[in-house]
Amino acid sequence: MKPVSHPLSPDAEFRRRIASNIRDLRRVRHLTQAELARRIGIRAGPMNAIENGRHVPSGRVLFRLADELGVLGGFGNARGE
Repeated sequence: MKPVSHPLSPDAEFRRRIASNIRDLRRVRHLTQAELARRIGIRAGPMNAIENGRHVPSGRVLFRLADELGVLGGFGNARGE
């Protein structure tokens, strides 16, 4: 039997895209994961999980990330431009 996912849980493609965009933007700004995590008030472990698509951040953390990385419009197409 195929597992049923929660209707609000993000699919793998969404998690991959968000993770990739966060990682790209962090690198463009020459920040380590630990430094970005410190700036937004989370630990380095969860930051690593976010960037590797293993964890979807809460809305509050996403907002802090967007603010710190300069993309308050969101991460869907963000490339730091």
